[in-house]
Amino acid sequence: MKHTLRNLVAAALVLALASSAFAGEPDIRQYLQIKSATGGTWSPDGRYVAYLYDESGTDQVWQVDTKTGATRALTHGDERVSFVQYSPTRSQMIFGMDAGGNERTQLYLMSQFGTGVERLTNDDDAIHIFGGFSHDGAKIAYSKNTRDARFFDVYVRDLDTGKERLVLKHDAYNEPVAFSGDDKYLVVSTWESNFNNDLTLIELATLKDGLLTPHTGNCVYTNVVWPKGEDDFYLVSNKGREWAKLAIYRLDKRLLDYQDVSVWDTNNLAVSADNRHMSYTLNTHGASKPILIDLRRKKYLGEIDKVDGVISRMAWSPSGDRLLYAYESPTEVPNLWIYDVAARKSTRLTNADTAGVDVSTFIAPNIEMLSGYRGMQVPTWLYLPPTMKKDGKNAVVIYAHGGPESQSRPWFGRVTQYLLASGVALAYPNVRGSDGYGKHYLHLDDGRNRLDSLRDYAHVAESLKDLGYFDSKKIGIYGGSYGGYVVLGSVTEYPELYAAGVSFVGIANFVTFLENTGAWRRSIREAEYGSLKDDRDFLESISPVHKADRIKAALMIVQGANDPRVPASEAEQMVAAMKANGRPVEYLLYADEGHGLSKLKNQLDAYPKVVSFLKKYLVGGEATKDAGNESEPRP
Repeated sequence: MKHTLRNLVAAALVLALASSAFAGEPDIRQYLQIKSATGGTWSPDGRYVAYLYDESGTDQVWQVDTKTGATRALTHGDERVSFVQYSPTRSQMIFGMDAGGNERTQLYLMSQFGTGVERLTNDDDAIHIFGGFSHDGAKIAYSKNTRDARFFDVYVRDLDTGKERLVLKHDAYNEPVAFSGDDKYLVVSTWESNFNNDLTLIELATLKDGLLTPHTGNCVYTNVVWPKGEDDFYLVSNKGREWAKLAIYRLDKRLLDYQDVSVWDTNNLAVSADNRHMSYTLNTHGASKPILIDLRRKKYLGEIDKVDGVISRMAWSPSGDRLLYAYESPTEVPNLWIYDVAARKSTRLTNADTAGVDVSTFIAPNIEMLSGYRGMQVPTWLYLPPTMKKDGKNAVVIYAHGGPESQSRPWFGRVTQYLLASGVALAYPNVRGSDGYGKHYLHLDDGRNRLDSLRDYAHVAESLKDLGYFDSKKIGIYGGSYGGYVVLGSVTEYPELYAAGVSFVGIANFVTFLENTGAWRRSIREAEYGSLKDDRDFLESISPVHKADRIKAALMIVQGANDPRVPASEAEQMVAAMKANGRPVEYLLYADEGHGLSKLKNQLDAYPKVVSFLKKYLVGGEATKDAGNESEPRP
């Protein structure tokens, strides 16, 4: 459900401040060519791992032989592949791909070595959400919104006969998440919002269904894992508690049995096929703390030997003795690793190309607790170039994450490391409304508290100035999706605070956004922002497009023409309003992109323009002339 724009951010921000203003600065294009190996799924015999790799400029399916280390590309298209998953029993895999970033994902079946690709779904107007294989490998589950664009019905497909069967017709956003241990049942997640869902159990023989998770208020049930042959399943939930924690769902009692009561949210739950080993991560300020458990002996096995970064996926080998995981940190590019339980050691499996960039120059951030609105302490990842002096002359870019229920984490960023090498500092705050800090913090910006998050960003900007490094006229703000709204909202609500803003696929008008976003998303987004029926006046009042005359910062807007989440009409409204008020604005529109830039050719076109823009208005310290109304009071 949650969609981060981490890659978009890296790409856009990289060039966002990169300019020839710095003596001896690195080569922009060299940094943009740094690659990422992500995902990761085992072949049934444990010999091969399939994964996503962007060697060609878009994510494609690759495979590595875990014995020899030999790699090969299995797909070769121009469009990005969004996921790949191996069958648990057969030498074949499922992958997903859309067209031009439109998110109408179609499902494909492919043999182990990339031959015999078969398109399984043929409704180009529908989105298909893959829900996994049955334990015997004979069936797959998925949902699609063919019947009505607003709703996702659930299907099970027999891979031998090709027969597709409707197993749940329901007017809601439904996702299949796991087959039962005996393959007789299917667990379906139904989402009301990004922070509230339910689980339903469907008996596949009779299609009878029953609600597993009755509750009041907001809570989530995620990371469902139902091991083969087991009566109960594992999951992560925050029902009745502040943090999302590991639990066992006792099916006979319809009981949620929590196994972990520590602080920090639990992610990336994985259980070996023999139900012998479990792994998961704790989200500590965004960094992943990996945990290993011996389930048979009920013994804590310690932590994986990779820290200070982010683990985004875990998968146990079929034999249950090796753990595959995707890892990256600010100083390590994204790669796949294998942890050997007996040896207690990790070995890197992939070798993502670093394009000749000296990786020893990469810089790690520190967590700073900066002042937010009304005394709120805002956890902020702060990156400082090693040569930066406290002379009050430096530029800093504040990154606003998307979501809004997302989180800035210590990922690797081509953008970030390029800027640091160029002498620009970056701040990644997790303001109120961010994920990873408990249920209370997550809901502090809901509905009519929306502007409180912008106030947090403004206070963070003031706190950064107080550190002594930065020129008050050289503060920029950058973000994508909801973060793009934060950019537009910040330069309208606090016009004197920011010198420049770069908004990727940002919301300009909440009313038209809710009217025009994908039909399947509208009700989910209304749960966060407010409804068109009950909150229209408020939504109008917080929409930046109606306050464009206040803007004093220079503004750049970047948009994909096929964006189904934040349609291009949002960007076009804001551009028109800026021009009507005589304010400088640059607009980049890409015909073959959606919610961000996924294709290298477009990144190579966009980012030099972003660089030139920010060189003029931020790096060089050139402030735009005052215009429009008096600014709002500073925080």
